[in-house]
Amino acid sequence: MAEPLKTAEAHVRDPKDVEENKDLAALSYAWIMAVVLLMSKKKSPFVHFHAKQGTVLFALSIVFWVLPYANRVLELIVFFLMVWGFLAAAQGHWTELPFIGSLARGKFTFRGSWKQIVGAVVNAKNWVVDLWTHHDRLAGAENAKRKTENAVTSNPQPVTSNFPAQREPQPISRPVSKEIPPVDPTKKF
Repeated sequence: MAEPLKTAEAHVRDPKDVEENKDLAALSYAWIMAVVLLMSKKKSPFVHFHAKQGTVLFALSIVFWVLPYANRVLELIVFFLMVWGFLAAAQGHWTELPFIGSLARGKFTFRGSWKQIVGAVVNAKNWVVDLWTHHDRLAGAENAKRKTENAVTSNPQPVTSNFPAQREPQPISRPVSKEIPPVDPTKKF
C-alpha cells in the first residue's frame, strides 16, 4: 500500500525545530538579519517563515526611509510590526503579521489584506473594550451574588453599588432663544 503524502503543514509545525530556532527566528526581525537568515537557514521552516516576514518589513522600512514624502507614521507601523514579530518568534508562535504575512507568502491581494487589517483592528478594539469594562462585569457579578444571598436570607440587606447613581437630566431653567446675540469685539472675557 502506498505511503500517504506528508503535508507541508506537518513538516512546518515541528516543535523541535521551533524550540531550537526560536532565537534565530526572533533575530530575523532585526533589519538586515532577515536576509542573512533567509539565505543561511533554509532547512528550518520556522526560521524561514519569520525571515520572509522580516525581509518584507526590511524592504518596507527602506522604501519609507528613502521616499521623501513617506509619513513617519508608516515607519512607526513598520517598527511596531517588527516588535510584534520579534516577540511572537521569541515565544515560538507562528504568527502571520497582518498585510505582511500575505506579502511574504506571495499571496497578496488587497481584499485579503483589507480583511486582515479590519480583523486586527476589531480584535484590538474588543481587547481594549474588555479591559475598559472589566470592572463593570465584576461589579455586576458581585451584585448578582448579593441578590441571591438576600433572597435566601430572611433579613434582606440593601444592594449597594460602587458606582454613583445616575442622575436624571435636569430640565433647562430658562427658555432657549432662537436668536443668538451679536458678539461685541471690544468686550474681553
